[in-house]
Amino acid sequence: MRNDYLSTSSAPSETVDFFGFGSTSPRCIGVAYVLLPDRFHLYLSTPRSEAHEMEVFADELGRALTELQELLGQTGQVSSR
Repeated sequence: MRNDYLSTSSAPSETVDFFGFGSTSPRCIGVAYVLLPDRFHLYLSTPRSEAHEMEVFADELGRALTELQELLGQTGQVSSR
């Protein structure tokens, strides 16, 4: 039996904008992402019982991405929603 808290999957393709990736355990946040030179798309999923934790994770991830942009000298804002 798995006991993951975070599970990720990437689709690094120009033809993919979004795709779904489910959680792998009852307390897990599934993270699907598309990271390309000109864009970054993110999809989070989790069981309903973990919805609050996923919202907290999304907020913190948004802050971390904004900080990374600032450190790298990028302009623009990152939305965590």
